[in-house]
Amino acid sequence: MLTSKPISVIIPVLNCQRTIGRCLEAILAQDYPHEHYEIILVDNGSTDQSISIMKEYPVKILNEHRAHNSYMARNTGIRNASGEIIVFLDADCVPGKRWLENLMTPFVDEEIGCVAGEVLNSPSTNLIQGFYSYVDFLGQEHKVSNGIRALGAGNIAFRREIFDQIGLYDENFRWGGDNDFGLRLQKETSYRIFFSREAIVEHFHRYSLKGYFKQAFTYGLGKGRFRIKHSNPPFKKYKSLWTNIVVLMRYILGIILLPYRSIKVWQSGRTALESIAYPLLDKVFMITEQMGIIYFMARNSCNRH
Repeated sequence: MLTSKPISVIIPVLNCQRTIGRCLEAILAQDYPHEHYEIILVDNGSTDQSISIMKEYPVKILNEHRAHNSYMARNTGIRNASGEIIVFLDADCVPGKRWLENLMTPFVDEEIGCVAGEVLNSPSTNLIQGFYSYVDFLGQEHKVSNGIRALGAGNIAFRREIFDQIGLYDENFRWGGDNDFGLRLQKETSYRIFFSREAIVEHFHRYSLKGYFKQAFTYGLGKGRFRIKHSNPPFKKYKSLWTNIVVLMRYILGIILLPYRSIKVWQSGRTALESIAYPLLDKVFMITEQMGIIYFMARNSCNRH
């Protein structure tokens, strides 16, 4: 059974010429009544051919150029949406043919306020993309089943009244606002969160070392802001800057265990190169992310003084 509520699919776009066309083609090919959903694209300051590509499709195009901030873009989309169900999709994701149907079906239960879909990895073209697949970087099932506050905004749907009740995304976040919004949803509403294994999108991961390091560091900046904003228990232990420095040192010392991890990965059926690269990339990502956390918390501490 499908919900009859009107739907708004909101996609923030920033220099996504490689993927936005495939994304829109897949949305328009959904096995779902087209009159029930609108597609809103919010350009966040693209300098490539993204806007030209978007104009080729029957979509609503908005602009959010105050800053390169996907949460600002999502909020602009929400303010201009007509749907009672708000769906977020990333521009580097390609949904399956029944994605929207499977995302909407759980909403027939009025106690469900949020439905998170699964994010699968596109076929890997190099070791960087292979690493993201290896760690299941954006997989959502474990987040929902374990009650984790982070609800990835790349494939998720909310009842509109949730935004009316708790507000929009916190635009002070440039990264990690998903975590903040997920926590607020769970603390300030009684709605249930549902995971739909069948609401699948395929995600195109970063493929360069530069993109990998940038993502790791900026994830750390977002986590640093989150920990400062939510410094009460159970997050109190993360508040201390020195605590995070100790965690960084533990990650660095953990490098000595990489040969053991590589052997375990090789025994699981990976190639010798993958067995060396994936544990190393995993450890370096953790170290770089932790450096981002420390940098943000140190800068915030200095600003307060």
